[in-house]
Amino acid sequence: MTKRKVGLPRAKVVIIEDDAALRESLEKNLARRFDVTALSSGEDDIVGLVDSVAPDILVLDVNLPGPDGFELCRRIRGGAESKEIPVIFMTARSDDESFVKSLDVGGSSYIAKPFRVDELLLRIESLLGLPI
Repeated sequence: MTKRKVGLPRAKVVIIEDDAALRESLEKNLARRFDVTALSSGEDDIVGLVDSVAPDILVLDVNLPGPDGFELCRRIRGGAESKEIPVIFMTARSDDESFVKSLDVGGSSYIAKPFRVDELLLRIESLLGLPI
């Protein structure tokens, strides 16, 4: 893993994952490199939350209680401040239709569960243009 240079700001990652064990694992592992905000579901005002946190990247589960990840991405893409934020979808779905839908709603990347955290880390670093 690349070490962060002292004095440089850390990238902000928002994770929305309803599985508590996975959410906690991702938060713990990604916090070594990024400032992480982890949520269990999409907030009613997800655009306002994203605007207030100002993340550099979002990691969204597709299957969430309430609005699913696809709907959250649509809402996020509708916000003036949040429309350009990279979105990585993570899901147990492996069908082509879900992959195409993730791109259609504005997703930047798609990772199928189960996955290795280092694979997710590489995707985040790549989308943020960070040294790998």
